[in-house]
Amino acid sequence: PYSSERKKIPKEKHLIVGWNNKAPIVLREYAAYMIEGSEVSLVLGHANDEIREEFNEISSQFPHITMKIWETNHHYKEELLGLNLPNYTTVSILAGSGDEAEEIDSRTIMRLLQIRNIFQEYVQKTGKTTETKLITEIIETENTELVVKAGVKDFLISNQFVSKILAQVADYPDVMRVYNDL
Repeated sequence: PYSSERKKIPKEKHLIVGWNNKAPIVLREYAAYMIEGSEVSLVLGHANDEIREEFNEISSQFPHITMKIWETNHHYKEELLGLNLPNYTTVSILAGSGDEAEEIDSRTIMRLLQIRNIFQEYVQKTGKTTETKLITEIIETENTELVVKAGVKDFLISNQFVSKILAQVADYPDVMRVYNDL
């Protein structure tokens, strides 16, 4: 039931690293957007029964998409190397939950830098560039600036970013159509 325009979109592979209260929303949005034969994978250090149940429920809603859940210690570069990251369309790093914002962001930034390093090594080893987009969720706005100053030019999502979008939509409701298209 896809339009002819939709069929022109290539198959995609998305990797989501980590879990928080936004993960189910992200999984659903990716799967709803992707064309048949695309893939979305979730990588966790440990998937408890509640997470597995929620993941399986989401996966069952999108039978045209391959959805996988992997358990690996994604805190170590060696483990991340086994994921073959340059083959993904996007890698999204979700901020953790439960700790102080600084601790969550520290782990997230460390993971981001490890993944950037993997991409740099891939380019050096193969001579090929990677088209993989990195999307990283940061909790504290001050840490967003730290990541940018470190030379990381990937997509960053922070509470301040979301607040700015909401303020813009409140002032100019018609701009929401642009965000919906994006």
